[in-house]
Order: sequence, then C-alpha cells, then structure tokens
Amino acid sequence: MTKSSRSFCTILKAHPDILDQLRQCCFEEDSHVRKMAFFLLGNFISTNEILYEYVDELTPFLVQALNDTISKIRSHAVS
Repeated sequence: MTKSSRSFCTILKAHPDILDQLRQCCFEEDSHVRKMAFFLLGNFISTNEILYEYVDELTPFLVQALNDTISKIRSHAVS
C-alpha cells in the first residue's frame, strides 16, 4: 500500500480494530515492527483526510516516537 492509498484508509476507518492493532505495534520491542507502525500512522494521517478524525487520538503515539532510539522511527513519526 502506498502512503496515499485511499482504499487502505477507507478500510482502516471501517475496521477500527486494525487501527488498534497498529497502535499496539507502536510498543513492540522489535524495532522493525515499531518502524512500520509509525510509518503507517504518520503517513496515512498526514496525507489522507479520511483519517484526520484520528489525529487527536494518535498524536500521543507519534509524540512518543520522537524519543525512540531508532532514527527511522523518529523520522516516520514526524513525516
């Protein structure tokens, strides 16, 4: 899925459990999992108005990523 995929964002909106699972991935010990979770959250929210309603709810997760030891995770959180 590309970062601007409307169809994926529509699926996320229709199935909030997927979004919950993505949030849980933000706390994974495996940095690859965290990296992908923050990539998806950061990019989908910032590039697709379908998910704008979740910005307030997900901002704490993105702010948390700014303190991650992995630079790619910090980068994805602000993208």
